[in-house]
Amino acid sequence: MKRPARKNDRLLFGILLLLLLLTQTPLVAVEPTLARLSFWVPPERVEEFAAVYAEQVVPLLEKRGITESTASGRATVDSVFSRLFSFPSPSSFLVSREALWSDPAWSALLNSLGTYFRTATSGDSVRCEFVLYQCPAGTGRKQLAGPGTRRGEWLSYGVQDGLPHSVAGRGILQDRGGHLWYLAGFGGSGKGVVRYDGATFAYLTPADGLIGNPTAIFQDRAGRLWFGADDGVSRYDGRSFVSFTPADGLADGPIRTIVEDADGRLWFGAEGGLTRYEAQQDVGEGFTTFTTEDGLVDNRVYVLGVDSRGDLWFSTGGRPEGRKYEWQGGSLARCAGEKISVYTGLFDGLADGPIETMVEDVDGQLWFGTEGGLVRYEARQDVDRQDVGEGFTIFTTADGLVDNRVHVLGVDSRGDLWFSTGRWQGASLVRCDGRRSSRTVPASFTTFTAENGLGVGAAFSMLEDRAGHLWFDLHNGVSRYDGRTSSRADSVSFTTFTTENGLPQDQVMAVMEDRDGYVWAGTFAGLSRYEGAHVSTFTSRDGLPSIFVFSALQDRSGDLWFGAGGGLVRYDGEEFTTVTTRDSLNIGAYSIVEDQNGHLWFGGWNPQVIRYDRESFVTFPLDTRLNSTYSNKGMAVDRSGHLWLAPREDGVLRYDGLKSTHFTAADGLIGDEVESVARDRAGNIWIGTKGGVSKYDGETFISFTRADGLGFDSVASIAEDRDGYIWFGGDGAVCRYDPRHSVDRQNVGSAFTTFTSEDGLKPGVVSSILLDRDGHLWFGIFGGGVVRYDGLVFQDLNHRDGLVGDTVHDMIQDRDGDFWITSDSGISRYRASTAPPSVRLTEVVADRSYGPVEGLSLPSTQGLIQLSFQGSSFTTSLERMAYVYRLQGYEEDWKPTRSTEVRYSDLPEGRYLFEVKAVDRDLNYSDPATLSLIVHPPYRQLALIGLVAVSGYALKKRHALFVEMEEELQSAHDMQMGLMPASPPHIEGLDIAGRCLPANHVGGDLFQYFPREGRLAICMADVTGHAMEAAVPVMMFSGVLKSQMELGDSIDALFGRLNRTLHDTLQDRTFVCFALGELELRPGRGENATRGMRLSNSGCPYPYHFCAATGEVTELQIDAYPLGVRSDTVYPTIEVSLESGDRVVFCSDGIVEMGNANGEIFGFGRTAETIRQGCAEGLTAEVLIDRLIGAARSFADGTPQEDDMTCVVVHIESTPRDRGSSLGTA
Repeated sequence: MKRPARKNDRLLFGILLLLLLLTQTPLVAVEPTLARLSFWVPPERVEEFAAVYAEQVVPLLEKRGITESTASGRATVDSVFSRLFSFPSPSSFLVSREALWSDPAWSALLNSLGTYFRTATSGDSVRCEFVLYQCPAGTGRKQLAGPGTRRGEWLSYGVQDGLPHSVAGRGILQDRGGHLWYLAGFGGSGKGVVRYDGATFAYLTPADGLIGNPTAIFQDRAGRLWFGADDGVSRYDGRSFVSFTPADGLADGPIRTIVEDADGRLWFGAEGGLTRYEAQQDVGEGFTTFTTEDGLVDNRVYVLGVDSRGDLWFSTGGRPEGRKYEWQGGSLARCAGEKISVYTGLFDGLADGPIETMVEDVDGQLWFGTEGGLVRYEARQDVDRQDVGEGFTIFTTADGLVDNRVHVLGVDSRGDLWFSTGRWQGASLVRCDGRRSSRTVPASFTTFTAENGLGVGAAFSMLEDRAGHLWFDLHNGVSRYDGRTSSRADSVSFTTFTTENGLPQDQVMAVMEDRDGYVWAGTFAGLSRYEGAHVSTFTSRDGLPSIFVFSALQDRSGDLWFGAGGGLVRYDGEEFTTVTTRDSLNIGAYSIVEDQNGHLWFGGWNPQVIRYDRESFVTFPLDTRLNSTYSNKGMAVDRSGHLWLAPREDGVLRYDGLKSTHFTAADGLIGDEVESVARDRAGNIWIGTKGGVSKYDGETFISFTRADGLGFDSVASIAEDRDGYIWFGGDGAVCRYDPRHSVDRQNVGSAFTTFTSEDGLKPGVVSSILLDRDGHLWFGIFGGGVVRYDGLVFQDLNHRDGLVGDTVHDMIQDRDGDFWITSDSGISRYRASTAPPSVRLTEVVADRSYGPVEGLSLPSTQGLIQLSFQGSSFTTSLERMAYVYRLQGYEEDWKPTRSTEVRYSDLPEGRYLFEVKAVDRDLNYSDPATLSLIVHPPYRQLALIGLVAVSGYALKKRHALFVEMEEELQSAHDMQMGLMPASPPHIEGLDIAGRCLPANHVGGDLFQYFPREGRLAICMADVTGHAMEAAVPVMMFSGVLKSQMELGDSIDALFGRLNRTLHDTLQDRTFVCFALGELELRPGRGENATRGMRLSNSGCPYPYHFCAATGEVTELQIDAYPLGVRSDTVYPTIEVSLESGDRVVFCSDGIVEMGNANGEIFGFGRTAETIRQGCAEGLTAEVLIDRLIGAARSFADGTPQEDDMTCVVVHIESTPRDRGSSLGTA
């Protein structure tokens, strides 16, 4: 009989299938870490060796836990027998290899195998290598980049800013992603490479997948990085490392240099020969190595280069071991297709000595630097081997060189060849005119030395930046050549930078220019970036008559004019000229305007205005009643060409060229103390006073004050933006006015919008407002630098960015797009960067941490989701980076924030796209980092309901339990968060903040504040265990702590009672780590008044004390058993004195022990350094917590949080001497 369909079975299957489909977690294949063990044996005896390997080698490997992998590897050369092995990580392989190599049994086995399978390249032992083959790339040892140290025009990063120890720039490269890479160490002291992305330094070593100590770095046209090393070469694609060795056909010995030819083939110059690498489509990756057996004079390949015809040129030879200045062998070779031509000695037209450098000029001529002179090679068509010598020309001291030891540097954009001659103190720089260097026209040499401004020592390399300047890195600094003869001296314009000019160390090893035009110099002390191309400063040393510069203007001919305390100054692009001194006008120029005829008008200290027609000055005396100085924004020209003047204390004056008209409060002006005058596009004249602002439309005045919505009384500056809004600058605020709004006095207030420091403005009077070409507003702030606003984000510039001073008076943007900023300290010229920053999601936290995922699906029962992100930029430090974000589907408008995390709660069901962009100091926006988010119905619950319908009461009961468990977890989370304060206590002179981030729904950490009779107790606790295991005890401990604190006993008595209570209450393996600091709220009187803090600690990490006076961080060491371990434990206390600027930081072990994928922990050292840097930068308590937790998460690089993280910061803002303090909460 046919069995009927069972509908219930199908329904059950459908529900289960739906559950699997809608709640699945993407599976990511984990690439294994593979190492290859290779033996060199005679090719004809490989099979014989295989049997011996299985019998003798395998047992020894297995004894050490080294087992073969089933993966198949690349084909090796015929004489190599190899096997692959799997390891958990590169670091575990290194440990196993070190143990194997130090095993006497292994050494004996290799010697024994060498007796029977010795090759020509092996010694007594069989030749063997055990190296990484392929592996996922490690993240490296990461450190958040510090702010750097600015000296002169250089910003330098050293060990104190996160650079690894012992780093020197032996080569700097910028990859396609914009990251900087350079080799670590010098002279073999380094073990890896350093990557800098603008936010973090990452130090990658063999523990992250490199085959060995890097000796060369190169990026191919596909964007992959190649790292040459002593043992081979590693290829890096951003995700994994793949390594190649002589077993693959690579030449023996360290890889010195790497180049790529026109066909995309890579060439490696090594100690043991020349290797060509090409990816063969049908066969796979192939290596071809050329040695003396193929016609080379010497296997040691020193220099590689590809000419414009596609031929590869290289030199061979080398220095004997330990004899630095001697040379063995040596030749020049050319590889054209499969043919190699070798040139040696005088017979072929070469100079004596090694060829260490080569370059091709614009005419296709090759130039070689040797110990015996400068060699030029002119390519000839159809020249056979016998006549090739005629293509070489040698230049020596007989031809005008100072020294025959030549190091070729490069060819500039004009076609001139540059090279250095000599060594050390006697070195010089030589330019060869590229237009006079053929066979028929002799070369023309120009020599430069220290007398021309050049630095001391031979040059290593040359860089031409995008502005056409040439940079030479020297033994003693770096020299820049701008190609012009200075108008102030009869010498070539070399500028040399050393430690006296801002470099951290004189011996510069490399220079490079990044994609944004910044020049970087690598030294033994770290990395330095030249800021002078983006920020230049001018003071009296540069020709200004005074450092007090009040106003700026660019006239219609392009000249720049500045009003300074010493008169009217013109800048023609090269030098400053004070034009007023020619007519003996001993006046200052406070405000400048240009009229319709191109005449300049300026007002100074005296009751007069002066017109300058480029030839002479005409003075127009004013009514003696107007005996006051002019505001630097107190002059304007209206549509009729009339000049408006604003004496500060007597109204405003309009001058039509014949007569003046005086307006005061009696004529309708809001007040007589005028601060600023401006004209809008509609022709209205706006007059800012100390009591408000008035608009004059040609007939009447309309005025606005605080009562109308203006955000302040005194209006120091006025400007109109591209949308027609009028902006007013006041003290610590700017106000935007919409002139299209009704002037009805009932509603006029809604036409004004005020922005203050809460929105991103800086304190100080907004002395000037500038609208730039991009529509951004620039606010010059007296004492606060410059703040820019694009309608969404505020960003600032100040002396930390290289401005000469922060007391800003005026700003203009010139025709080239540069900004000129005047101040009480001189003039700053600022060239904004156009390179955008980058941003990435660092973590997504909902019911747990998901790491940096790109998509996530959550049930609607998940009440909270937190998204963390981090931007990076070479120009903007982490704490100054701004962000904009939105959640499409929930909100369409972008929102600005300074935080690096965003939270959403109770999202309705639907599909969302989270987007976040980083915004740097120049208001450049990054591409967005995104997260696709789906909030779906609680399918698990629905599935359980379906199963209940099918299976009956039992499943219904299980569903109820599931829902109850979810509700209990959420309730437990809410309860734990409720144990801790919602906001910090607000106490005059103190800045306090605390935060707890559980690793799961709930955890075992707790912090709290308790006021105690003129003191404040700051408490932090950490219960052993995780999640619910720790949540219940911590809730119990919170109640016990609160009841004990109410007794008001001393700290040692409090700890004793808590310990005895917990010892009698908690289970044997449960205990509480607890730290408490009791801070005096009423410090002693006197000039040196301090706040005392008494501390005790039972097992928590030592609190950190930042001393503002010394800038150092110390641990406040107190040792005792955790609470509940032993009933008789005595808990000692210590006392520390805190002064203004000091901080005390409590943090749980979840921060210190945050781990990454390599098994490393964040550690006490990184914690202390992060705190020190943040305190030195003046971060608030809340922002310092952001910095510390962000640094730990950045170090983890996506590794899920395993323990709760809690941090409390106490910042002593002031130590009041004669006033009390009160405790209150928000």
